[in-house]
Amino acid sequence: MYDQVVETGTKVLAISVDGQANANVMKEKTGVNFDILCDENLDVIRMYNLEDDELMIWDHIDGKSRKANEPRTISLSANILINQQGTIISEWNGHYSYRPSPEETLEILRRI
Repeated sequence: MYDQVVETGTKVLAISVDGQANANVMKEKTGVNFDILCDENLDVIRMYNLEDDELMIWDHIDGKSRKANEPRTISLSANILINQQGTIISEWNGHYSYRPSPEETLEILRRI
């Protein structure tokens, strides 16, 4: 599916509230072909209004989940499609189990 998305001229990026070490572990673990950018200060997440109201009480450290020392803010799952002019053409955010399917996203990309 990733190859089909790239064929549309799309650049895929993921953004994580976790640090680079954890992003690297996740990238290796999942085998994704795209970059995972780190937004530990929540700058981009706040820019797109994606802060989750529910605080996270666990952390991912070295690919393992552990109880956090303090609750922290994380982001909602999101699927934001931005064209080359910087205009958002499709936006979804919410619980990760309800995100659009790769096929739905690919269909949107093929229409633009």
